[in-house]
Amino acid sequence: KPDLAMAHTSMGLLLGKQGRLDDALAEFRVALRLNPKSADTLCNMAVALSMQGKLDEAMAALQKAVQITPENPGAHGNLAVLYFGRKDYASAWREVNLCRQYGGSPSTGFLQNLAAKMPEP
Repeated sequence: KPDLAMAHTSMGLLLGKQGRLDDALAEFRVALRLNPKSADTLCNMAVALSMQGKLDEAMAALQKAVQITPENPGAHGNLAVLYFGRKDYASAWREVNLCRQYGGSPSTGFLQNLAAKMPEP
């Protein structure tokens, strides 16, 4: 079923685990053409983009995922990490709190690193 978005997302995940990030991203893009409102696909795409150092594109994908499903703790947690990398610690804390609000729990190590840069507001 070449028109099944979830199949392309799954293939992208498998290719990403093999380190074939360009191929994974191609599969995620096909999945998003078929189902542009798939927050999960956008989140997976953001991880692959981050691994390639394409942080602006990863940020855009995560922000779109949050627009589609604002209660997605994983997207908020990943946004927190990207904001931390940009040294935007206030935004990172905002995303940490949203992650927590929606049932997620950022890693203790990440929270300690963030707190060392800026105490939790």
